[in-house]
Amino acid sequence: MTTKELTLLAEKNRKRLVEVVYRAKAGHIGGDLSCLNVMTALYFDVMKNLNPQEPKAADRDRFVLSKGHCVEALYVTLEAKGFLKPEVLDTLGQFGSILSGHPTIEVSGIEVNSGALGHGLSIGTGMAIAGRPTCSWATVNKARVRSTRQRWQPVSIISTTLWPSSIATTCRSPAIRRM
Repeated sequence: MTTKELTLLAEKNRKRLVEVVYRAKAGHIGGDLSCLNVMTALYFDVMKNLNPQEPKAADRDRFVLSKGHCVEALYVTLEAKGFLKPEVLDTLGQFGSILSGHPTIEVSGIEVNSGALGHGLSIGTGMAIAGRPTCSWATVNKARVRSTRQRWQPVSIISTTLWPSSIATTCRSPAIRRM
């Protein structure tokens, strides 16, 4: 995709995100918006072999949303990519919906259940170790990466062993950063 196409898609995704969160009367709109541009770029320009008809293809790149409370942004991205139908996304916040306030593997396109901030980097690193030559991506919260030593272990492994099979992004800015 061109930069202009990605920009327009990100704008469309932001609009859809606001609609979904408003309708559900739930969500973390600030956190969602902080990582939506990154997710749009990853899913539509960077990650390889993502196919809604084969969501578990062995050669797919993998994405872990470490800050699971921002799942609404992931849902909107998965809808735009074709993993979720619009009518399913519209059930967010309703009793009986398969969509919850944190990612679950019951939803097509979601790799792992998450929620505990910061653990996604370790999970993504493990996926990269197990799944070479595919790439593993993790979106983490900057404050959580700095706050615990557990997060530095995967960073050390990534920088010395896995580069470039495992990449982390931070939600501080829309730029994608390789570790």
